[in-house]
Amino acid sequence: MNRDMKYFIHQGKRIEYLIMKSDRSVETRLNEMGSLIKDMASEASQVVSKALSSRMKEAENKGFEMAYKALDTKNKDELYTMAQELDIHGRGSMNKDELINAILKA
Repeated sequence: MNRDMKYFIHQGKRIEYLIMKSDRSVETRLNEMGSLIKDMASEASQVVSKALSSRMKEAENKGFEMAYKALDTKNKDELYTMAQELDIHGRGSMNKDELINAILKA
């Protein structure tokens, strides 16, 4: 079980405890539960954001790899022409790999 799941299980048990506890007023227990739920929502938002960021990075890397492979099928003259159209400075002294990377960054 990962750290995030343990956190949510622990917070759920704390909420359950507050529901059962009768030595405090209902209003106090509800306020405490509201605070715990707010913290859980914030943590859940961070977990989801982290997961999405990771997935987006994976997709970006995969897209870069696919674009690189597509450009790698071109010869140096074709790449130079593309670099010229993109107004990439220093293209005249670049090798094929450098042209591909410059085109992808443009």
